Amino acid sequence: MVCKSCGAQLDDGLQFCTNCGAPQMGEPQAQAYTDASAYQQPAQQPTYQYQQPAQQPTYQYQQPTQQPTYQYQQPTTYQQAPYQQPARAEDPAASALAKSLLTFGILATAFTFTFYFSFLSIIFGAIGLGKANTFATSYGPLYGRAKVGRILSLVGLIVGSVFTFICLIIIIALASN
Repeated sequence: MVCKSCGAQLDDGLQFCTNCGAPQMGEPQAQAYTDASAYQQPAQQPTYQYQQPAQQPTYQYQQPTQQPTYQYQQPTTYQQAPYQQPARAEDPAASALAKSLLTFGILATAFTFTFYFSFLSIIFGAIGLGKANTFATSYGPLYGRAKVGRILSLVGLIVGSVFTFICLIIIIALASN
C-alpha cells in the first residue's frame, strides 16, 4: 500500500501513514503513484556556503598610563582609657585586715563539713564577722577580699550552727541508749 499524501510505502491495513501521519481510508491505492511522471522530485535546494570575513578586527590591550595610588590613613580616634574599677587607695592596714577576714571566712566554711569539729566554724565565723564590722567602720563599705571574707564567715556561722545542733542531738540520742 502507498500513502496517498506523501507516496511512502506502507504495510497493508494501516489507518495512518507512518511517514506523514495522513489518514489512510478505503482500499489500498497501489496504482495511484506507479507512474514515475506523476511524482516529481522537489526542486534543487539552494546550498549556502559560509564565507570567512575579509579581515578579523584586532584588539590590543593598552596599559593605562599611570595607576592611581591610594594610601591608607588611620582615622583619628579618641583614645579611651581601659575600664578599671574605681581607684582605691591601698592602705597596708586595710589590706592586712581584709586578708585576715578572708582567712577566717575560709576556715569557718571549711569546718562546717567536719562533723565533730563543726563548732569551730561557729567560732571562726563569729571572729570573721567581727573583723568585717571593724573593716566597715574603719575603711567604709566592704570591697574585694573583705566582702568575700564576710560572706564566707556568715555561711560558716549559719551552716556550722546547724551541723553543731545536729551533732548534739545525735550525741544525746546515743548517750541515752
